Amino acid sequence: MRLVFFLLLYFLMSKDMLAQVRSGIVKDENLPLAGVAVSNIYTDEVALTDGAGKFSIAAAPGQLLEFRKMGYELVRVRIGAGNVPYYSIVLRHSFQALDEVVVKGKYTDFYHDSLRYREYYKKQLDFPVVTGWRAIQSPFTAMSKMNQQMIHFKKEYRWLEEMKYVDYYFNEKLITNITGLKGDSAIAYMQAFRPNYDMIRGMKEYETLNYIRHTAEIWRKRMKSRTGNSRSGG
Repeated sequence: MRLVFFLLLYFLMSKDMLAQVRSGIVKDENLPLAGVAVSNIYTDEVALTDGAGKFSIAAAPGQLLEFRKMGYELVRVRIGAGNVPYYSIVLRHSFQALDEVVVKGKYTDFYHDSLRYREYYKKQLDFPVVTGWRAIQSPFTAMSKMNQQMIHFKKEYRWLEEMKYVDYYFNEKLITNITGLKGDSAIAYMQAFRPNYDMIRGMKEYETLNYIRHTAEIWRKRMKSRTGNSRSGG
C-alpha cells in the first residue's frame, strides 16, 4: 500500500519536477522583438521578451508555449523530450485585412475588434500588476521584473488600441469617399491632419465628416500655394 502511495505521488509530481527554465530569443526576421507575450498554456505562467528579444519561462516536456504580439501571427512551440538549450523564434507580420470601415456604426466595428484582441491577450491583461498605494506596501513586488514587464505591456497595449481606433475611423477609404483624394495625396493629407485619440473619440459623426472636409480644403490650398511658389521661384 505504501508503494502504491509513493508511485501515485511521484506520478502527480513528476510533471512539475521535469519543468525547466526555457530561454531563447524572439525575432522579426533578423531583428530582436521586444514586448512579445510568452505563455505556458499548461501552467498559465506568462513572460515578456525584453529589449533584446530574450525570454525565460518554465516549461516541462510536452507543454505548449505561445508567442503573441499585436500585428504578428501567433506561434506555438511544443517542448520536446530532448534538452533543447535555446529557442530561436521568428514571428511574421499578420496581413489580415481590416474590415471595411464607415463612420456610421463605427463603435460597433471597433467594439467587436477590441473584444477579439482582449480575448487574445486575456492572460496578460488580467495579470494583477502592483501600482499606486499597493506598490508602497509591496515595494519588492512592485519592482520585480514580471510586474514591470506587465505594466509596460499594458501601456503598450493601450497605446496600440488607441492608434488602431484612430486608424479605423480616419482611414484612406473614408478620406477618398469624402474628399476625392487618392493614393499619395490621401496619405499626405492624413499624415498632416491625423487627429489624436481623444479628439476623434469625442467627435460625433457629423463632426468627423466636417473635420475631414474642412482640413482637406486647408490641405488643398496649402499644396496649391506651395506649387504656385515653386513655379514662380523657378
